[in-house]
Amino acid sequence: IQQLSQKNKLFETEVKNKNDTIQSLETEKYSKIRELDELLSATKKENLELQQKYIISQSENELQSKKVREADRALEALKEEMEVEKQRLHSRINSIQQEIEGYKEEISKYQFQLDITSKNSAEESSRILAEKKQTEEKLEAYHSLELAKGEIEIQNEKMKKQK
Repeated sequence: IQQLSQKNKLFETEVKNKNDTIQSLETEKYSKIRELDELLSATKKENLELQQKYIISQSENELQSKKVREADRALEALKEEMEVEKQRLHSRINSIQQEIEGYKEEISKYQFQLDITSKNSAEESSRILAEKKQTEEKLEAYHSLELAKGEIEIQNEKMKKQK
């Protein structure tokens, strides 16, 4: 009976130890589950934040892309406008240069006539002087056109720089 009683005590002790171990393991298990739940919750929260950041980033990228496309279109329109203006200015410069050549020819003609007529009578000379005065006025107009040409070229350069 004593032996059985001792065996029973040993068995009860062993069962108690095993129960304590089981309880300790279950406590540890629930502790690990809580840790995993907290980690999962933090991971879900972090994942949600990352998704929100990604969505915001995508929206910002789309907005930037839209702005870039709009700027490209505006730049193309400006380039086309500048090209039209450049052609207009070149055309104007060419016509001014043709006018200048015409004035130069007239001046040469009048100068030649003046040289010839200076040998003629005083009456003839005064007529030539009047023509010379007109020629000088045209020459002044020529210089004004030269100045205008310079201003046009300056504007052209400014427009190129703006481009």
